[in-house]
Amino acid sequence: MMADWIGFHEAVARVAMRTKLTNAEALLADAIERGQVKCDGTLLTVPGGLNFYRGIHATDGRSVSVPDLNRWISELSGEPDEKPTKPHRPAGRSLEAADAEIVGQMRDLISNSHLPSPTAAAKQIVGDGSGAAGAGTPESKIRRLVGRYKETYGE
Repeated sequence: MMADWIGFHEAVARVAMRTKLTNAEALLADAIERGQVKCDGTLLTVPGGLNFYRGIHATDGRSVSVPDLNRWISELSGEPDEKPTKPHRPAGRSLEAADAEIVGQMRDLISNSHLPSPTAAAKQIVGDGSGAAGAGTPESKIRRLVGRYKETYGE
């Protein structure tokens, strides 16, 4: 079975585990009937008006869509579907513009002062950390500047 599909009973177990509801099987069958969760079975109606999918309770490989199931469980339980993303630097806060001038100075130092590497040039400019923008340590500023140098000049 593909990773995007699981058996009905496994799906019921996931619903019960994440929602702590005792009627997980009935809720899932209802969600399938409404089209909220995809199932590869065939919908049947039996006397008494009960709808079910042929093969759901069988072991013939009837499956439930995992992405649909996870989305539905999240809506049902009020939990987020996925973990929140890691915070990123706010837009417009890049040090790329400030680094551009320093990268040019590094290039001049390497060619005119015969420094052996971008790292040596960055160390000379950064010094105790005050030679480059940013709140990082001198070592992190050096790494950042060397990376920008290599992006710019490919050396």
